[in-house]
Amino acid sequence: LTRSEGKILSKMIYREFGVTAYSIISKYRGGLRARFWHNIAKIYDGNLKVEFDTINIQEDAMINQIILNHIK
Repeated sequence: LTRSEGKILSKMIYREFGVTAYSIISKYRGGLRARFWHNIAKIYDGNLKVEFDTINIQEDAMINQIILNHIK
């Protein structure tokens, strides 16, 4: 994945499942691995704890609109 694709993927995971990518990794692989992957993501300007917010974040609203248009 590119950096921007990774950021969007983290947001999409939250949008679809209502939990962060960090939470999913922590639940299934353990807290230590979740922290490890979160730190790796931060090196590449990512964030596994990011949430999807279409009201306050314009970028998320645009992503949501693209998804809704694609589904139709």
